[in-house]
Amino acid sequence: MKRKNDRRGNLARNARLAEEIHKSVAKFLTLNLRGLKAGLVTVTYVDLSHDYKSAKIFVTQFSDIEIPIDTTLVHLNDRVSDIKKYLTTNLRLRVIPDLKFFHDQSIQRGSYISALIDDVSLKNTE
Repeated sequence: MKRKNDRRGNLARNARLAEEIHKSVAKFLTLNLRGLKAGLVTVTYVDLSHDYKSAKIFVTQFSDIEIPIDTTLVHLNDRVSDIKKYLTTNLRLRVIPDLKFFHDQSIQRGSYISALIDDVSLKNTE
């Protein structure tokens, strides 16, 4: 019998909800960010609080033109109410979490580390 305070069940539910929020926000961005010339904005991770009242959404931006990620984040954080309305229609939750967008730098860090490894291996072969 499952206890009310079973942490594993809560963690699994948290992960499922975070994944659903991830999918819905990504779909919203695909459909509604055409006017923003930010290039490709991708949701990489959603960190949902244990009480489901707040969510940190991490995004990356790939663009041919140099538009700062800060501009994109300001635009996304300004559109939070629209995104929450979209989530309300697509997810069945009692409370839609407060959303906050952040820049995910893991891809840039990964490419930087990869470049460092390539440099070291090039120097070792010389």
